Amino acid sequence: MENSKSLTKYLFRYFWVLAVVFAISLSISNIIFDEYYKSKIVKNFCLSVYNTTMESLDQWSELFEELYFLTRDELSQILDEMYSFLEKSSPTDQEISQKLHSLLKNRKDKVNWYIINQSGIIERTDYATDLGIDISEKKDY
Repeated sequence: MENSKSLTKYLFRYFWVLAVVFAISLSISNIIFDEYYKSKIVKNFCLSVYNTTMESLDQWSELFEELYFLTRDELSQILDEMYSFLEKSSPTDQEISQKLHSLLKNRKDKVNWYIINQSGIIERTDYATDLGIDISEKKDY
């Protein structure tokens, strides 16, 4: 029984030593873990995310460039035909849509058209809900 009291007295007497040793060991382990965590885990993770993102952007830009070159001539031809169609007559909105759909063949549900004057104002469109106003009612905007 005296043995346990002496151990208690011993621990209380040297409590500050134990507390300092515990604080120092906790600080050292925290510093070591923090340095290891930053140098090995966070650095590698950030580098990996950066490399993956840059590689993905490079691939997307290459793909976009290839698609542009594949469709550039086709798009130029479609725009030339639409321009000559609009210059020859003054078609209705439905005739413009029909002509555009006939030129685009299987892509007709993915394209809307706008007629923009030289001042940059949209005069006619088949996609009035995009603007949020009815162009036929709003001549000045």
